[in-house]
Amino acid sequence: MATVTAFEFRGAMGERPIEKWPVTYDAEVWAKKYGLTLKQAKTIISSNGPPKHGCDVGAAAFIRVW
Repeated sequence: MATVTAFEFRGAMGERPIEKWPVTYDAEVWAKKYGLTLKQAKTIISSNGPPKHGCDVGAAAFIRVW
């Protein structure tokens, strides 16, 4: 399973690797949950932070606009 690396995300959690963040989605699992490509999922995670709530809100907005 692919995860978003620290190099792919910079944000509220600073420079810590995403694997060490407490409430993070696995990018592949999360992409399947919303019917997104892995690239789309990583983009949304990068834009909305790895916390699950932010990603879910970002996915809902992305799907509505897409």
